[in-house]
Amino acid sequence: MDGTSIHPGKPLIGFSLINVTGSCTKGIYLANIRNAEIRNVHVTGYAGPHINIKNVTGIGLNSSAKIDSPKIEDAIPISAEPYRLH
Repeated sequence: MDGTSIHPGKPLIGFSLINVTGSCTKGIYLANIRNAEIRNVHVTGYAGPHINIKNVTGIGLNSSAKIDSPKIEDAIPISAEPYRLH
């Protein structure tokens, strides 16, 4: 699971991952989340840490590994002049 495309300026609030069983190749990656709840998650097949986080708070994150900041696209600047169709 890769939940790293959330922009740090607009974090996700209230994410839950509960009672999940399955397999994956990378583990779970989360970034920019507040009040996460990770509970009763059993996955196999991955190499490395089970849960990888950056800028995440909540419960169930005790054995998480810290990751580098994910690449987030810059926001599109808002023009000072209104757009006009010709």
